[in-house]
Amino acid sequence: SVSIVNTILANEQSAIDDTIKKDLEEKKYNLNNAKVYINPYGTSPLSALIAFKTDKEVSVTLTVKGKNSDDLTTRHVKNTYHYIPVYGLYENYENTVEVKLSSGAGFIVVIAGNIMTMPGLSKKPAYLNMDIDKDFKIKGLF
Repeated sequence: SVSIVNTILANEQSAIDDTIKKDLEEKKYNLNNAKVYINPYGTSPLSALIAFKTDKEVSVTLTVKGKNSDDLTTRHVKNTYHYIPVYGLYENYENTVEVKLSSGAGFIVVIAGNIMTMPGLSKKPAYLNMDIDKDFKIKGLF
């Protein structure tokens, strides 16, 4: 049953990805008005996705500032459409996130912002109670 649940989640994730891409293409978010989706897939409340477009291809370095100088940094390849995952957010905390853009010649733009997270969800995700019986009926949905 785990593989069936993973398939269902993958289909849902694909639909969410399509919605996010369409939103970015229509609204043309840039780094100054980037769209931030907190927990975009509904499975990880301490994550986010930042979506924005740049006029030129740039690489992105994202840093989630740690509480005790234990920053988490991820780097992303050059592109003009950016869908940057944000991991390592603290629960119920105003997290500081730093985004750096680089065109490869030392050109860097730094934007720092805050992402507020809510208290975490249950320690046991709801999908663990879900299953599909032999008649393909889904069980365990709220």
